[in-house]
Amino acid sequence: MGTRMRQARLAAGLSLEDVARELGVTRTSVSEWELNKKFPRMEHLPILRRILFVTLDKLICGDPAEGVRKALGVRDGDPIGYVPAPDVKSALRANAMRGLFVGLPEAQQEAFIELLKTMQAKADSRAA
Repeated sequence: MGTRMRQARLAAGLSLEDVARELGVTRTSVSEWELNKKFPRMEHLPILRRILFVTLDKLICGDPAEGVRKALGVRDGDPIGYVPAPDVKSALRANAMRGLFVGLPEAQQEAFIELLKTMQAKADSRAA
């Protein structure tokens, strides 16, 4: 969570002092949160959401697609929709993709898996 908080703070153009002032805490507290040494109190989360312009889900859980990209071997800078074919096939065969969507409703898990299958089929047809 700390890394995501730092990234959001920097993207919002805020200093540690700015965040600390908004929350009524010390700069050191915010720094410790960003270093994952400590975590903010529950009552600070709505304020963080507001001042960092990020959803609590993304702040706490991260980008759900990040785990998918890592599992599939997609690197930063790869074109959108790029999926290494062998990795997707292996993951779909083993039905391992479900573990990457923990917390998502079943319908969204199914929709995402169908999307990956469609992307794989297109990649296979281009390769042929």
